[in-house]
Amino acid sequence: MGKELQKADAATSFMIAAPDDAPRELMKDTFEQLGVDQFQLSRIKIPVAGVTQFAVPTLEGEDMEPTLDVILVSVKGNEKAWWREEFSGGGAPPDCSSHDGQIGVGVNSLDPDAVNGRFSCPDCSWNQFGSARSGSAGKDCRDMAFLYFFRQTAAMPNLMVVPATSLKPVREYMMRLIENGKSLSKVVTTFSLEKAQSKGGITYSQLSLSYARDLDEEEAERVAGIAATLKEVSKTAAVDLEN
Repeated sequence: MGKELQKADAATSFMIAAPDDAPRELMKDTFEQLGVDQFQLSRIKIPVAGVTQFAVPTLEGEDMEPTLDVILVSVKGNEKAWWREEFSGGGAPPDCSSHDGQIGVGVNSLDPDAVNGRFSCPDCSWNQFGSARSGSAGKDCRDMAFLYFFRQTAAMPNLMVVPATSLKPVREYMMRLIENGKSLSKVVTTFSLEKAQSKGGITYSQLSLSYARDLDEEEAERVAGIAATLKEVSKTAAVDLEN
């Protein structure tokens, strides 16, 4: 087994692994009584321009952290989003989006008279490499994944929208866990950031994931209950992908 998959000596305690149902009930009440859905959870973004620290929301504002130890409770891949306005800004929702990477729903045309419809993602011209209106060799339609995870002191999960430039490390990490007989929600994962550069010379920040330790049996059981509650109370909603 590789070095990164060796169990760490020091255990890291997580609030959601506490021996009571308070975190689970708090999360359920927040979703059900306040009308919160999974896309309104606090975001931790992958920064731009090669920044290698996360801006983590706190009661006092934001703290800058070079690494985060988390428990991943849900990963949703095959997400796609496209905007008619190349630089939409302001948190505009996508004009066309897909939750399975196969069927897009919305408007996928620059024609101002175009109407909503359903479209084949594999056949869509915006989903082809070289279609990016920025002039790069990439696709104009953005590929992404949603990561739902708990930080050490958090009673509610955070959401991270992973862009195309960080999808490969996420997939590779998940495959390494599977190859070593480990489940994503039964280990502590460390998030960090690396500075990377595109073929066109653009510097960006890339997410890196590494194994920290296994959860013990009791922790894993409690986390499984939290994960089940999250899936139970989550609703399908239009996600504001720009924020």
